[in-house]
Amino acid sequence: MTREPPTHAERSKANRLRLKQKQFIQLTDDESAWLEAYAERTPRGTGSADVGASQAATRRVTYSEEETQAASVGTGAAAESASAAAMLATAEGKRIDNLLALSMSIMSRAVDTYERMVRQMLAERAQDSQVQRGLLETVRTQYVARAEAEAELLKAEAEHAAAETEGGDGFSQVVGALVEGMTKNGVKYPAGDSKS
Repeated sequence: MTREPPTHAERSKANRLRLKQKQFIQLTDDESAWLEAYAERTPRGTGSADVGASQAATRRVTYSEEETQAASVGTGAAAESASAAAMLATAEGKRIDNLLALSMSIMSRAVDTYERMVRQMLAERAQDSQVQRGLLETVRTQYVARAEAEAELLKAEAEHAAAETEGGDGFSQVVGALVEGMTKNGVKYPAGDSKS
């Protein structure tokens, strides 16, 4: 009975389990049983599963392919996927950098606009407060002048009323005082006057 050579997946699994043993990681019962079955099927150190086969019948085929990729190290599908992941990460990083630069530029412009608006509003507010103070001062000045005029008027009316109650109106009193002063000084009235 000839033994089937192990597949690539079986060899990889066996290597992974042996590595776990070397690192003193406990294998599960299923993993231990599989590794023992694999060891029985494939003797170690022979390199070929065909034990006892004639060396003359062995045919050796080699295939070599070299591909240069700047981002990948190694060969095979793993290197290709690593290279693709690296290129994708680089592209994503550039995209994020561009978005960040664009958003910071927009934010800077928004802050500048906001600053101009605030400065303009402050200037308008200062102008408004000056106008408001001027209006209030004008109203206050007019109110004080009006109140003083009304007070003078009320005082004059009170004096006039007092003069009328004492002996007639103020004009008659003034004329009477003038006539007395003139007669004391020897001034005579004109001929048509009844008081002479």
